[in-house]
Amino acid sequence: MLLVQPKYFEILTNITDPSKPEGLRELGEILQLTLQLEHATIPPYLSAAYSLTGSNNRPISELILRIAKEEMLHMTVIANIMNAIGVSPKLNDPEFIPAYPAPLPLLDSDGWQVGLKSFSKDIDASKALIKDTFMRIEAPEDPLMFPDLDDGVFLASAVSLGEAPRTIGALYESIISVLESGAIPNLFGNTENSLYKQVTTEGLLLFRFRPVQLKKEGLPEMYPLPDGITFKITDRDSAVRHLRWVMEQGEGTDTQPKDAAGLPAHYYRFESIIYEEYLIENPDVAPDDPYDGGYAFDGAPLVLDLNGVHEFDPNPVIDNYPEGDLREAMEKFQAGYRDMLAKLDSAFNPVDDSPEALEMQRSSYYGSISAMRGMSRDASLVIRSAGAVPGALGGLVY
Repeated sequence: MLLVQPKYFEILTNITDPSKPEGLRELGEILQLTLQLEHATIPPYLSAAYSLTGSNNRPISELILRIAKEEMLHMTVIANIMNAIGVSPKLNDPEFIPAYPAPLPLLDSDGWQVGLKSFSKDIDASKALIKDTFMRIEAPEDPLMFPDLDDGVFLASAVSLGEAPRTIGALYESIISVLESGAIPNLFGNTENSLYKQVTTEGLLLFRFRPVQLKKEGLPEMYPLPDGITFKITDRDSAVRHLRWVMEQGEGTDTQPKDAAGLPAHYYRFESIIYEEYLIENPDVAPDDPYDGGYAFDGAPLVLDLNGVHEFDPNPVIDNYPEGDLREAMEKFQAGYRDMLAKLDSAFNPVDDSPEALEMQRSSYYGSISAMRGMSRDASLVIRSAGAVPGALGGLVY
């Protein structure tokens, strides 16, 4: 489990003191770091997902790619809240993409760093990547535990903090406390005049999600956004509602592992890869210690096909690779990713609400969606190019 540095909780606690005139600036700085944190998880997730090829690995790669897209939605929530309170989000800053391996923003990682890694042809190493990195990032304060009905085992991953929780979810709760305290005067007073800066389902948000085959039998299920999640931040209540949605989608709640749309939270989706089956509702599971009732890892299979794993050097540096198709493919992927962020930055920061500026916003946003789709093709090109170079283990550079 990764914990947020205590100083950020202290800052947020002090902001609730009405005598602190710099509250808006400090809240904006923490929201910017939160935006960077949500983004910093995406390249590691993409690197793992793009290292999988073949139809047998599609359920796992799509599970991870969906989580990466949902992290983009979390970024949208944060950026829209920032614009709603008059703080400009920055996505095109040179420091926005970490130089992997790197510690995650805001977190007290005690030297632990997240890097860019592929899945491994060693099944234990692949599961270690999921458990020790991805689940660690998404871990709630007290993870619920569910049985694997095939093996009758559970993953002992809960960690006792021994103090007030400092998880990412707890940080969001502290931000919510600031918003609800009213300590920053007129925090949402100018929101109506800046709504044009927000990316919402009413205007631009066009993420598409494939159906998910949760159960062993039956048709795939769609998981639309829950009621009230439009990404339009108009006041304190809408900001709080969207932040709680972000929290539940990553960690679940204290009593159940699903988000508001019905899909297991990120932590439990990653855990499904460990158990090789989706977590699904199962009323036959009694709430007997050590299990929490109502769910089990007994759904559609998520078995890693080692023949479809493309291993590459962790944390690749583009200058370590020679000229040729592989180098060109890596440069193309890197350029596409940075272009996506530049277009998103432009979409969240239109110069004004003139027709020309709003048309540029739409163009930038749709261009970012196109760039995202192109990244998958560019990643495949890196993999194919590395396979054509004897001894090459090229990776994805962001």
